[in-house]
Amino acid sequence: MFALLVLMAAPVFGNGVEYYSDLVAGQDEDNPVGEISITFNMGHTMMYITYLTYDCDILETHLWYGTDLEDVPRTGSGNPKIGQFPEIPTVFSSDEVIYELPISSGETYFVLAHAVVDCPCMGEETAWGEGPFSTMFSENQDIFGSRWGYYITVET
Repeated sequence: MFALLVLMAAPVFGNGVEYYSDLVAGQDEDNPVGEISITFNMGHTMMYITYLTYDCDILETHLWYGTDLEDVPRTGSGNPKIGQFPEIPTVFSSDEVIYELPISSGETYFVLAHAVVDCPCMGEETAWGEGPFSTMFSENQDIFGSRWGYYITVET
């Protein structure tokens, strides 16, 4: 099984084979509600993104990945249209969601991983993955406008 959840919080790190990120809900970087992992098959032709929560239920996920951030579905003001992210998970449960995605080896991919979670400590919240290999949307306002969230840069 592979685990992934893109949100704001703990560090993301990459060793060429795996990337990890905290899943941050409600912009509370100090208390991640889960994690996201990104792994690859041996030939680097498939990328697996897993959302995993701790004590929260995953109500829905939205995932976009690609090699050009200009291709992210966006509103007129530039904010990501998460409801129009095209990827469909292969596994979905209340605490784990897995995406299996075709890739090309040697490419740089951008991953926007969003979730709606329901947590005992905070209720229903939106969540994103965040860490050293991620960038805040606000750092690229010309692309994303002002919505809070992150995208992760992944080298395959």
